[in-house]
Amino acid sequence: MTLRYAILPARDEADIAASIDLAWQFFDHVRTFPGMAGEVEHYLAHHRVAEKFASFAENFLPPAGDCLLARAAGGAALGTVMLTAKSPDQCEMNRMFVVEAARGSGLGRALCAAVLARAAEMGFTLMTLDTLRVLEPAIGLYRSMGFEDDDTPGRFDADNPMVLNMRRPLTADARRSFERT
Repeated sequence: MTLRYAILPARDEADIAASIDLAWQFFDHVRTFPGMAGEVEHYLAHHRVAEKFASFAENFLPPAGDCLLARAAGGAALGTVMLTAKSPDQCEMNRMFVVEAARGSGLGRALCAAVLARAAEMGFTLMTLDTLRVLEPAIGLYRSMGFEDDDTPGRFDADNPMVLNMRRPLTADARRSFERT
């Protein structure tokens, strides 16, 4: 599938609204898996997601983090990914989502590469993420992008068998610019 898109930082109100909408679509998508509705509600409450979205700039724009948005050539929002600072050296990838019509196009890989590059540009040396084990295509993507399982004590839901925590060092290769198609 050939899909023309651009991945850019979400900065104006329309891009931020589109990114938030895509993130809510992600949570709705995860709820469709058997037994996942409760996990989603636990995550939303634990991470205070609605509260963070209400003060988006303070949580997802520099210097606290960043948000990237993929738009089709015609302007439709196709995907998003967010990152948040956890410490001066460590950040976390959050809420990566690609709409169904764009899945299989390579957009997920491009978003992942873009957020890795952006995190390295911001000076982070380690990126973490947590995901649900039912999201097998996402886990395969993360592994192919260099993420490994992370059993560091204190990680979100580290004892929950449905949650997988992952990490990836950010090295010079992550700083390379990503290709926009």
